[in-house]
Amino acid sequence: MAELQEIFCNNIKHFRALKGLSQLDLAENAGIRQTTLSRIENGKVEPGLGSVEKIAKGLSISPSELFSDPNSDNVSLKEKLDRIESLGEYDQKIIEAILESYLEKNRLVGLLEMKMKNRLAELERVKKK
Repeated sequence: MAELQEIFCNNIKHFRALKGLSQLDLAENAGIRQTTLSRIENGKVEPGLGSVEKIAKGLSISPSELFSDPNSDNVSLKEKLDRIESLGEYDQKIIEAILESYLEKNRLVGLLEMKMKNRLAELERVKKK
């Protein structure tokens, strides 16, 4: 099996499992036959673009996510956000809390740096008097 086809097949399995869908569930969501989905997912058939779009729609993801190598370091921010959106609500809340904590930490560090600069400037003024 070609590398891209292997990534595609593995991503279908990954996102299907992530969403808790059986092959039959996904096939029904995508509007294709379960046997067709099985053959696509197992690399026995290379799907056309229409089938790729149907599978992506059935998984509620973008078609590009089906071809994204999860082991690649060159994943764009948009692809990462799309992956986060495909997670369950609980996992999304965890990631949201982590991001909010990180942003708050950066805001506080910025305030602290500004406060330290102001104090140093004040000390310099006092020193010059």
